[in-house]
Amino acid sequence: MEQDTIGEIGNISFGSSATALSALLNQKVEITTPVVTAVSKGTLSELFPHPHVIVHVKYTEGFEALIYLSLPLRMQQLLLI
Repeated sequence: MEQDTIGEIGNISFGSSATALSALLNQKVEITTPVVTAVSKGTLSELFPHPHVIVHVKYTEGFEALIYLSLPLRMQQLLLI
């Protein structure tokens, strides 16, 4: 699958997520175009040196994939208030 196609899948997914998050926070949420990068599991701690909440989504029908969304820990605290 081409990198552009993967980016578009992410764009659709995260666009829906941004809409839901906007409703939860009752404020405007904007996103940028996703950047697709292949990384090894071992480099995640380098990319995210501060505590983060990782949301793991598995597509189970029609398309097989795993998508991870990383949120800074302060965002989790905001959502739980």
